[in-house]
Amino acid sequence: MPHISAKKIKANVLEDLEKNIDIFLTDTSIKQRHGVFKEIITETERIMLAKRIAMVFLLEKGFSTYETSKRLSISPSTAERYQLTISRGKYKQTLSMLKKFKNTNRFLRILTEIISIPFEARRKSFKKTMDNL
Repeated sequence: MPHISAKKIKANVLEDLEKNIDIFLTDTSIKQRHGVFKEIITETERIMLAKRIAMVFLLEKGFSTYETSKRLSISPSTAERYQLTISRGKYKQTLSMLKKFKNTNRFLRILTEIISIPFEARRKSFKKTMDNL
């Protein structure tokens, strides 16, 4: 887990920060965004992000929290927390984007590759899941 300052940021400052990050990332080319992503986000954070996306994807596809936790090498409680959050109507934007890309082989291939980087032994399990969808 990344360490951040214990000092709380005011809500209006956080909102302004998020808007400016959005502008910063959308007013650039794909190549520039990719470069920033690789420079700023560590490999561990990229894998963590990929696992979160995959978790939402698998849970939305009806996989159990147990099966999701095994396939992604995450704790069952993490998968359960995400399932509860999904059932409460969260991750709407993520789910909307996944609906656009869930049948795209390229997206699933990239997701499989990202997740399998540190977990080569688990790759077959996750890849088999993706192949069967």
